[in-house]
Amino acid sequence: MEHHELALPAQLSAVGLARHWMTGRCASHVDEDTVHVVQLLTSELVTNAVVHGREPLRLELDRRPDCVHIGVVDASPEPPVLRDAEWDDTGGRGIALVDLLAATWGYEPQSDGPGKTVWFECPATHIDG
Repeated sequence: MEHHELALPAQLSAVGLARHWMTGRCASHVDEDTVHVVQLLTSELVTNAVVHGREPLRLELDRRPDCVHIGVVDASPEPPVLRDAEWDDTGGRGIALVDLLAATWGYEPQSDGPGKTVWFECPATHIDG
């Protein structure tokens, strides 16, 4: 297993930074479809952390033999909410996308203080060596 971490600013610019960083660490290890799902779901979780969470923010990636595990850490203890957004809502679909596209997801309170990690896993169907 390989573990990587990236500190993120509490700004919407963190979303693009997170996508770029994640792509650089996944593209040579998983198939293209999985990379796209990881990009989308990472973007959703980072956006949620920026909009609803508190600083500091951190992105974590664990590349495992059978999956990619991504976590977004923020200092808010509030759990993520799976909403049933209406067709004309401008938000509220992030966790629903994670629920739909990830193999599994969840959240865990931080053991060393306030905050949480919201995480998801995607199968890694084409990992090199």
